[in-house]
Amino acid sequence: MPGMKPSASTMFTSVTILSLNVRFGVHDDANMVATFLKCFPNASSLHIRCEQCDESTGKFEHKFWEEVGPIVSVMLRIGVMTIREFRGEEGEMAFLKYFFTNARALKYVAIIFPNPSFSSISKNYACSKANYLTSLNWATQGCGFMVYGSTDPEGGRPWCFKTGAIFSRDPFSW
Repeated sequence: MPGMKPSASTMFTSVTILSLNVRFGVHDDANMVATFLKCFPNASSLHIRCEQCDESTGKFEHKFWEEVGPIVSVMLRIGVMTIREFRGEEGEMAFLKYFFTNARALKYVAIIFPNPSFSSISKNYACSKANYLTSLNWATQGCGFMVYGSTDPEGGRPWCFKTGAIFSRDPFSW
């Protein structure tokens, strides 16, 4: 979706659940997240699976998320967010800082770190990242915040199409 700009013709107002695979260390992927969030203004659930960024794609710009500006779905709609395979990398942390300081309707957050058996993420590292996130000035008060360590293999458990076809519930929720 390079070059796509959110407009009335690119907005999908009927979508309420948005699930993305993202490499936050890749500028185009981070830009895609911002564009998708603007194109789906009524998304009330956001589920992200972080992809490992094996190669550097240039210097990450710390101000990227500050310069994105207001996003309706983030500010007023998204009440549930899960982020799986979270490694606490620079781009991931910048996104969550933007998200938590702007999301006014947020009720539940689950951050799932990769299984330590398959990654170099330690419990102490995960706790330090979670502590930083809770120290931010969140836009909402009383939000449920949970941090888990995955027991699944690297990349997380594959999502099941059968579960995804049951439209009465969010197939990506924990």
